[in-house]
Amino acid sequence: MIYIHGLSQLSPKTVDIESVPIIREIKRNIAFPVSNERVKEHFSPFFVYKADTDIMEKSLSLVNPTILEIRSLLGKNDSDFEAINLNRAWKMLEEVSTPLRNNIAFSKEITEWQDSFIGEAANIFNTLRRLKTHEEKINFNNKLNLLFMKILRNKEMAFRHNDLIGEAHVERIKDLKKMLENGFIFHIKLEEEMNKTPFFIIKKRIPTGKLAYSDRILMNVLAIKEGIDKAYETNMSMIKWAVTLYSYIKIFKTFPY
Repeated sequence: MIYIHGLSQLSPKTVDIESVPIIREIKRNIAFPVSNERVKEHFSPFFVYKADTDIMEKSLSLVNPTILEIRSLLGKNDSDFEAINLNRAWKMLEEVSTPLRNNIAFSKEITEWQDSFIGEAANIFNTLRRLKTHEEKINFNNKLNLLFMKILRNKEMAFRHNDLIGEAHVERIKDLKKMLENGFIFHIKLEEEMNKTPFFIIKKRIPTGKLAYSDRILMNVLAIKEGIDKAYETNMSMIKWAVTLYSYIKIFKTFPY
């Protein structure tokens, strides 16, 4: 998308702007009546598949064990580890647990529903140009609103994402990954800090067994990050889905038949 780059940026204004190039593309290939195959071809890139949810579930399954590992290190009171940073890592992981769980539930809901969307959308597209009475138009709007509500979790043209994985979670887990790669959980001596000693030098003084703790936590965080990235990608796909649906409706309201 050109103008929407975040989950909070979908609005009546931005969807209208984003729809312009999509409408142009649709008009080049439009055919009436709109077939189920055509709907599936255009909307399936936004669908959520079991493989996507599996990635998220694997990530979620690693959050608590990783937190427990960090807490066990805190309990050792080992001077080679930095307690403040262990606490920070723990809190950063704790923040993603509930939103990720919510994203998994939402993704499963969409997966179960998306096949029925194909027929419903095709019917709506083909019905729109035949609407005549006020009652027909109200019934049409109700059906259309149900589609948008399912995709956006909202009655408004905005994606309700406050309880899902968002940009902040993506950035936090990305930061945690980078920090762990640079020895975040280990105590850095004053002279090392003053001399900006790189971690590949510092790690030479740290016992192998203790480095293994950090490596294990990092590997888990990498897998957790994969699920968080997938959840965010799924959420952005819902916005793309809504924008494309809006574009189709706008075409059928203005296209000469």
